[in-house]
Amino acid sequence: MIMRLANCEQKKVCVFVVPLVHLVFQQGNVIEANSSARTTRMCSEVYGHPKNYEQWSRLLDTNDVLVMTAQIFLSALSHSLITISQVSPPGT
Repeated sequence: MIMRLANCEQKKVCVFVVPLVHLVFQQGNVIEANSSARTTRMCSEVYGHPKNYEQWSRLLDTNDVLVMTAQIFLSALSHSLITISQVSPPGT
């Protein structure tokens, strides 16, 4: 999957959206233990999340997988900090 993403013209990142904070860490740990994907965990309860376009752009450029709570994903989309076209579709 990650190799297919590298061949795309626009880099796309895999986003795992979870409903609870503890699942951010659980899923992030599983992904890191079973792949070489560059993974970042995001939940506002622990260390905040990017609040401007430049910070999101840096995250998208330097990671393969983002694991986050649904609220962070919704906020990023609704404030146009990321677009759905930057996210890899399910199953790719």
